[in-house]
Amino acid sequence: MPHSVAKANISMYVNETGGVEELKQTVWTDPDQKKDVNYYFHTKQSGRMKKGDQLELLVAYLDTYSEIRERKGYGKRSRNIPSDDHFPTFLERQFAERFNMVEEIYLLEHFRDIQELVMSLEDIRFQLAGVVDSFVENVKSSSPNMEGPLARQIIALRRLNWLKPSLLTKIQSFGFDDPMVRQCREEVSKLDWASWPELIDLLEQNHTLVDGMGFNVREKFRAEVTEEICYGINRYLVFPCSSDTWCGMAAGLIEDLCSAVAKEHWDYSKDGPSSMLCKVLMQKAMEANDAIYSPMTQESLEKLSFSPNCWKRYCLTNRQVIKNAPDGTKCVLAVVGSTSYPEPVVLDELTDIANLSSRLHKKWYLCRQVIYIVNVFAHGYLSYQDREYFLQNLCSNLDIPLETVLDFLKESIALETGNDTVFYGDDFKHYVAGNQLKLAKVSCRTSVKKLVFRNVVWQVLEKQGWTLDRSDENAFYFCPPGVHGSQGFRRTDNVVAFLGRDEKYCTQAEILSAMEEYQKCLDAWKKLKARGRRAPLFGTKESLVAYLRKVVGATTDGSSDAAVDAD
Repeated sequence: MPHSVAKANISMYVNETGGVEELKQTVWTDPDQKKDVNYYFHTKQSGRMKKGDQLELLVAYLDTYSEIRERKGYGKRSRNIPSDDHFPTFLERQFAERFNMVEEIYLLEHFRDIQELVMSLEDIRFQLAGVVDSFVENVKSSSPNMEGPLARQIIALRRLNWLKPSLLTKIQSFGFDDPMVRQCREEVSKLDWASWPELIDLLEQNHTLVDGMGFNVREKFRAEVTEEICYGINRYLVFPCSSDTWCGMAAGLIEDLCSAVAKEHWDYSKDGPSSMLCKVLMQKAMEANDAIYSPMTQESLEKLSFSPNCWKRYCLTNRQVIKNAPDGTKCVLAVVGSTSYPEPVVLDELTDIANLSSRLHKKWYLCRQVIYIVNVFAHGYLSYQDREYFLQNLCSNLDIPLETVLDFLKESIALETGNDTVFYGDDFKHYVAGNQLKLAKVSCRTSVKKLVFRNVVWQVLEKQGWTLDRSDENAFYFCPPGVHGSQGFRRTDNVVAFLGRDEKYCTQAEILSAMEEYQKCLDAWKKLKARGRRAPLFGTKESLVAYLRKVVGATTDGSSDAAVDAD
């Protein structure tokens, strides 16, 4: 069939089976050598199709887009697993994604890979910061032509800030310190953007701002704030904002505390969190306490309600009351007898609010839904001096004995396996445990000779205006003042030879001293290698260089001394 005829008579689009067993695949894909995807129609229907017969065109991409389909709500597991519109499920997926992002950084084997990654990220940051800076200035000046950035641009800028510590940790793991490493660390430090507290306040003031894709900027960024802060304490604050584990009041408390932590910790003009954050945590706990002990209405009871699956997370009395309750059922937890375990009570229009309010297990709510949450945030984000006696002070302010609180908190939140959650299982165990960086056995590919040069000779040359030119993707050059690119020296041996014959440098006392120390270190290294197994062991080549400088009587800095002590 000619292509023009096929194009005029056959649909240009096909649907997906989406993992639904009732839908049968009728279109198959086959990428050619140019990576173009060709679609082929095939049906097992008996007999030839007659004019007027209809058959839906369905393609099955198998697992290629399974995660994307599940996020959108039409994947294989979508009958049991909510889409990203369900915020707690969205957070679980994002936690696993954050773990994988850091894991990719930690798995990089060569320093050159980190350099290229950092340069790319800094370029992205520069462009994003320009967009967001312009927005902040327009809002502050009440510009009539104010156009907000896309919510995902702000989120991307924030995510670069979040990656900074992981990048620095990976750079440190290579175990050496030379001009390239120092420059790389400087580039990483630029990933900070200084105006986060100001931006958070501006978005709160302009909470109706919608970006070009129709998303509310404030709501999207608030979700990012909650995600990042909760990820930092996810080992203890499991399933944040999930109605199985946290009532509506507790979920709101979590989001408010995340915002407070972000304003304090993302202010990079400060050396660390101030005592103001401690006061905010106390204040939020007091407000939640007032909400629990105030007279109840239908609305306030609903804020204290859970989904029926709360029986899977907590030890409850008479849990069969809600064990098979239909979706959408709400329940609150009430006192039953003398036991500390609460009893679930279904909340509906026929509920006697006055009677239920008197039965509400207020101590359980205060301990499990307020004090526990606030204490987790305190231990995760307060300074040591502020968190040392935080729980005792919190109990005192809420007028509840510490022993009572500890008694309620002795039962941990149950983590049940099954298909009722997204990453429960191996993925959940991984991101809760956190990323583990495996240190290199021998630090890097750079030779000891080059490291001695960079730590002894190059430090002197840098003070005299020499630069390290990286304009060539495949090489770098040691350049005297006024020299650039390939006009410089490619090898350290060439630099040493130049310093020995050039009239400007060969007579300088500082250069001569550095060259003498350099040669003595190399001689000491040769003697050390000759000792074989009797030679001392070093964790990194950098500590070896520090040892050599100490042997020849050179002065080393504090970090080098620490490395020598490891010997």
